Amino acid sequence: MAQEISIEAQRFKKVREELGKTQSEFAELLGAGSSTADIERGKKKITGKIVTELLRQFFINPLWLYGNSYNKHLETTASTAPKIISMNSSDRENMIMVPIKASAGYASNVLDTDWYQDLPAFNIPLPQYKEGSFRAFQVRGDSMLPEIG
Repeated sequence: MAQEISIEAQRFKKVREELGKTQSEFAELLGAGSSTADIERGKKKITGKIVTELLRQFFINPLWLYGNSYNKHLETTASTAPKIISMNSSDRENMIMVPIKASAGYASNVLDTDWYQDLPAFNIPLPQYKEGSFRAFQVRGDSMLPEIG
């Protein structure tokens, strides 16, 4: 009875073929030895290093590779984290006070750089807040206890 080839081996081969690479060329790109033949035949597992290279070089979603997602590609540079930093007159980073109700997610205008210019900004003179980017949100109710003192 013939061995059934795993979905990750099938999808790995599909990526290589779509890129128009030979097994040797693809192996060299991924640091996978001299050939990808054993991976494509299901005789060798795809290593974490190879999965990382597939993501880094070709934006291949590891969940798609293993059959757990319909999204083949991931954008690894996109982020919903704010890229705006407020600095004080001493070139120290301020903490920005976000005047919206805290909830799962972030403000819908998070990518609007002008929006940040009008937010209150301040410093907290404690060592744990010396470096880094911080945001403050007003909260109400006891779901956020204990309070920061």
